[in-house]
Amino acid sequence: MSETDSTHTDDQVVGKGRPTPRRKDREAAARRPLVSNNRKERKSRQREQRDKARDGMARGDERYLPLRDKGPQRKWVRDFVDSRWNFGEFLIPMMFAVIIATFLPSMEAQVISIMVLWAFFALAIIDAFWLGRQ
Repeated sequence: MSETDSTHTDDQVVGKGRPTPRRKDREAAARRPLVSNNRKERKSRQREQRDKARDGMARGDERYLPLRDKGPQRKWVRDFVDSRWNFGEFLIPMMFAVIIATFLPSMEAQVISIMVLWAFFALAIIDAFWLGRQ
């Protein structure tokens, strides 16, 4: 009898103490689908990843930003743009005021409100151009 057999020597079991798994069983255990068959689980996982990325981008976390927005120079530009007032921010409220002014019976008020809207629109374009140049 050799030492590789399952014999007891000094209260130790020699050998592995269990049968060798068959190749067919090992391959079946290692086989798994590349894409999950459970759609609900996959959708919930994707939703969680999107929510996490959206929250990270809202906080300005560099890990979740697209590659084109990463880096110290891009961070400085984002901070510079976000720190100032722009005329474009007030464009939609101004348009809403013009829509209300079109219901006024006075034709002069309607014409003046539309002219003010075009002037404000021109100011927003000039401001955007100025910001791009800075």
